[in-house]
Parts: sequence; structure tokens; C-alpha cells
Amino acid sequence: MVYAWSGSGTPLWSQALQGAQDFSSPVLVDLTGSGQNDVLVGSATGLFPLDGSTGGFLFGTTKSAAINTCSMQGAPAVADVPGSGPGAGWLSAVTEFPRNRVAPSRNSLIARHGFP
Repeated sequence: MVYAWSGSGTPLWSQALQGAQDFSSPVLVDLTGSGQNDVLVGSATGLFPLDGSTGGFLFGTTKSAAINTCSMQGAPAVADVPGSGPGAGWLSAVTEFPRNRVAPSRNSLIARHGFP
């Protein structure tokens, strides 16, 4: 479950993510260009971008459809890549391991996810 509170401690919204546990620390970043931080958070079932003002799912994701399908146990790294061509904009790089593995293997990879 992801929760957002105001600076005065008032609850703003909450959002359930699929899976029994939510593992990663959320990253706050303006993914949509609205001027307000959005939330990028991983769970046992993948990586989810959430609207910072409402908690709604962004970029076609839903409670059951993450950006990827690997368990996310660490916070993603996010960078704003300048330019206007392919690869420009916000990018998230996350380490993904095949399910049922406890250590990196030759099958591990770094996934790159672009946001508008």
C-alpha cells in the first residue's frame, strides 16, 4: 500500500498495489511535467508510476498491470535526459532478476523505462 500525506500530516490518498508485499522505497519525480511530483514505486509484481496529486495509475498501468513484471525490491534510479528525440525525458533504470532467484545471475538485466 502506498500512502501520501500533506506537510501537516493530513492523509491525501492511498493506493493498493498488486502482491502481498510492497518492497521498494518510492521515488518522487515529476513524470508528467505537471509541476507536481509523481510517485514511482516497485512492488512484488513490478514497477508502478502513480499520479502525485491523486494516487491514480499513470501511463496505462493498472493495479494488475505494471510497467514490468519483475519483483521490485529496491528503489529505481531516475534521470531527466535532455533533448527531444528518442530516449529524451524521464528514464528509470532498475535491476531486475528472474523470479525465484536470490542472487544476480547471467539472466539479470538493467531495464530502461521512458516516460513522456
